[in-house]
Amino acid sequence: MKTKFVLYLLFLPLFASAQTYTYSTLTKFPATSKDSAVNPWEPITDSAGNIYGLSFYGGKYNQGTLWKATKSGTLSIIYNFGVTSTDAERPIGTLLRDSSGNFYGESESGGTSNFGTVFKITSTGKETILWNFTVELSAAGLPSLARDSAGNLYGFNTSGAGSVFKLTPKGVYTTLYTFCSLTNCDDGMAPVGGPVLKGSKLYGVTAEGGGSTACSPVNGCGTIFEVTTSGVETVLYAFNGGIDASAPNGPLVEDSAGNWYGSSYYGGTGGYGTIFKLSSTNVESVLHDFSFCSVCTDGFYPITYLIIDSSDNLYGIAAEGGTNNEGTVFSITTTGVETTIYNQNGLAGLGWGLALDKSGNLYGTTWNGGPNHNGTIYKLTKN
Repeated sequence: MKTKFVLYLLFLPLFASAQTYTYSTLTKFPATSKDSAVNPWEPITDSAGNIYGLSFYGGKYNQGTLWKATKSGTLSIIYNFGVTSTDAERPIGTLLRDSSGNFYGESESGGTSNFGTVFKITSTGKETILWNFTVELSAAGLPSLARDSAGNLYGFNTSGAGSVFKLTPKGVYTTLYTFCSLTNCDDGMAPVGGPVLKGSKLYGVTAEGGGSTACSPVNGCGTIFEVTTSGVETVLYAFNGGIDASAPNGPLVEDSAGNWYGSSYYGGTGGYGTIFKLSSTNVESVLHDFSFCSVCTDGFYPITYLIIDSSDNLYGIAAEGGTNNEGTVFSITTTGVETTIYNQNGLAGLGWGLALDKSGNLYGTTWNGGPNHNGTIYKLTKN
């Protein structure tokens, strides 16, 4: 009897740790695009439980919006892009929100050269264009910005081989580092997502470069890098492809021990993407391999933005796979235990990233879900 009791105690934590969530649609964007966001990007949350995001289309001028939804799902538009011929148009990627409630982001088009902008919008909807890009595709992809205590912004410019930039509050733009400056692009090529600022260093990934010939004889399989705010770049790890990660596709997140985590669209033993880890001593490992499976609970092709909670659990989205083969929301511990939280059941994708509130609930957006096909906000309530 004593032996059975000990076994019960040993297995109790395993059963107790299986966290479950309940999926619900919080908001369905209205049918009339001029009154609504259309095609929303990934959301962010504030301490009061409000949800914010950008939409690529919709709004009064059909050039996109900055939208807000309360925790009960009431939708409002903070700003309609395209109000003038030189305004930002078609915002893209993730918002950055400062302690005063101001929002920062990038647009794919608009501005004085129609090649995109960096913008600031107050909580009351007053917009300022901080920078006008002058080269096509300079704000492409799913960009995100970092901001320091002095108000300087940092981001990636994806024109050419890509670069890291700094933008002061007064609008002074400086290129800190240009990629593919070394032979065979050993220093990386094509930065994706946005940088993470830690002290005086910026950390990020490139989708190509690094010198490996496993993915391309020239461009490589991608890198993890750091760039100081004075412009000195160091490659922390170059991916090798094959069973290693390949083509990392979004910003890094850091745990409480100083380890970095990210996702790759390709690579791993199954070839369908990975979650990778870079230790605080720059040792890389694949934390989880995604594998193709037409009817199974695991997803594959993880996409872009991971988030991490206060207990160092990671959360993300797989574009395909799951029991309905329409994508999943997953969690993964820093020791590599992966759990499927939700299997999508519908043709609307689960979006590019998640947001977390202080109660541990998750929020995401669908690009074209809902009866109007303008998009939805969904919630995964922690049980």
